[in-house]
Amino acid sequence: MKTKCQKIWGLVLSLLLVVPLITMNPVKAENVSHKVFELSAPEKASVGHTIDVDLRMYPKDKFAAFDLYINFDEEALKYKSAKLGMGSLGISVEYNQVAPGKLKVAVAKGDEFESNIDDSILITFKMEVLNTKEAVGTHGIQLEVYKSTDVNGGKLDFVNEIKNTQITIDAPLKQISLNKKSLVMDKGNTETLVVSKIPEFTTNTDVVQWSSEDSEIASVDQNGKITAHKGGKTTIKAAIGEFAATCEVTVTIPLESLSIDKLDSAIDVGSKQQLVVKYLPLDTTVNKKVTWKSLDTTIATVDENGIVTGVKRGTATIQATMAGMSTTVEVKVKQPLVGIKIDQSDFTLIKNKEKALTVSEDPSVHDDVIDQKVWSSSDEKIATVD
Repeated sequence: MKTKCQKIWGLVLSLLLVVPLITMNPVKAENVSHKVFELSAPEKASVGHTIDVDLRMYPKDKFAAFDLYINFDEEALKYKSAKLGMGSLGISVEYNQVAPGKLKVAVAKGDEFESNIDDSILITFKMEVLNTKEAVGTHGIQLEVYKSTDVNGGKLDFVNEIKNTQITIDAPLKQISLNKKSLVMDKGNTETLVVSKIPEFTTNTDVVQWSSEDSEIASVDQNGKITAHKGGKTTIKAAIGEFAATCEVTVTIPLESLSIDKLDSAIDVGSKQQLVVKYLPLDTTVNKKVTWKSLDTTIATVDENGIVTGVKRGTATIQATMAGMSTTVEVKVKQPLVGIKIDQSDFTLIKNKEKALTVSEDPSVHDDVIDQKVWSSSDEKIATVD
């Protein structure tokens, strides 16, 4: 009886020893079924930059070759080059872009290849992020295994394995500009400036900040609308972060009216008169240089300072021009009486006889008014005159 119990107990022990062996076999198989491919890329990138897309492979000892496709969006990325990582002894790789957005990669193991389950093969692909509107957004990059063989020429179980990764591409602001670099505005007028972002498809959404160097001359609101207040110059600035653009603004006050002020109603031949220009508004910003001109220099002339000189009897028009605006004034030139002359300077007269004398005026035509002639004798004992 004791012997029979011992046999049963021994059988139970044997079963207990066998069960762990059976349950351990799948664990060993899981260690063999380790990951084979990893595909990684930066989560974010910017247009115009170059990124690294890494393909890392953890092949089994029995692998002989892999044929892979790297698929990417040709509107966002452009393949530039590939490089096999350090330590991949005995590995040969061929690269061939077979179509837009499709890169074929052939990986083969040479005789000198040595690896264990923890070794990896790294291939880094250089990709250019295109500087286009279409590149902005999220794009996928895909690894597709379409052929794998072992050392005996058999197929491995990696065919049709697919790995995906994605990258989000933005377009940082590079520069801003204004639609006008300079402006000339009349007082009271308004103009609106427009900001252009470079690139125009930038993903930057920051608000434009506007400012005026001298808001008393011209102010600007946060929509870029400029209002001219008084004559002068100022700089309007638009800024987005570190980027800025400026516009030089000149505010002008137009000339509204021009007139000539003369001191006397008339001048004599040979005499002079200063003419003075009056203009409105007094704070006009136009060039205040006056150009003078006589429309009849035979009667009166005028110099560059507005001094009129009478030449002969008559009326002349004097013109003054400032900032393209002209005005005129009539100047009357009078001929004064220079002198008178008796027709006979001396003569002989018989006692108690009479003789009529006449007087001539010099010049004969003049503008002086003579009410009457007053005659006198220097010695009435000799001769009298009425």
